[in-house]
Amino acid sequence: MTKEQRYKMELVQFYHRNGYLRQPNEARFEEGSQVYKKGYEIRFVANSEEEKVYISSLLEKTGFKHGKIYPKWKTFVLPVYGYDAMARFHEIMDEFPQLK
Repeated sequence: MTKEQRYKMELVQFYHRNGYLRQPNEARFEEGSQVYKKGYEIRFVANSEEEKVYISSLLEKTGFKHGKIYPKWKTFVLPVYGYDAMARFHEIMDEFPQLK
């Protein structure tokens, strides 16, 4: 297993542990951009400062750019925005079907 494959696998493991995916509700787009602003987003959740730094480095090493990290309860959320990022992450998850 190459380093890049290991980084991807670890990212998928973090996602399956407590990450989640937000997809837009197509029916709500008609409400207009000022009312409904949801887009595609992958959220990775870190349980500590150390995990936050580690997940951030995994995202960077696998070619993803995360948005602003924010605290949520006693965790940190690392959001990755956009349809292209979501599609690419789905491809990566498909490389590791044993982790589902």
